[in-house]
Amino acid sequence: MHRWGLLLGLVVAGCQGAAEQPQASQTDLAASLDTCDPRGGTLRQVSVFDGPIEEMAELVPDENGDASGKWLLESVYKAGRSAAVRCTYADGTTREVTLTVPVSSCDYTRAGDGAMTLRCR
Repeated sequence: MHRWGLLLGLVVAGCQGAAEQPQASQTDLAASLDTCDPRGGTLRQVSVFDGPIEEMAELVPDENGDASGKWLLESVYKAGRSAAVRCTYADGTTREVTLTVPVSSCDYTRAGDGAMTLRCR
């Protein structure tokens, strides 16, 4: 896809209400999968929100376990909103990401030492 077409698609996606969302390109999909960048350090906590983080609509995982869990997010996008993620690392730093490209779920795993991974797709 031409870069202007991609930019326009992202702008339109951000402005759409309940209308159908555009299909994600491979570049957009790769960016959404790398939500909590492991280069930020050891991931210790993940919070997923329905809409902007400042609105504080934190979601409870649909599947919640000590070693793994999942948030189902299709309904957020069908309602014309976007999900947002806050990644908290072992050193206390956080990274906040708005998932403007629609994803159906975010899955987490937790290792025995408490280190987490997050994959949204």
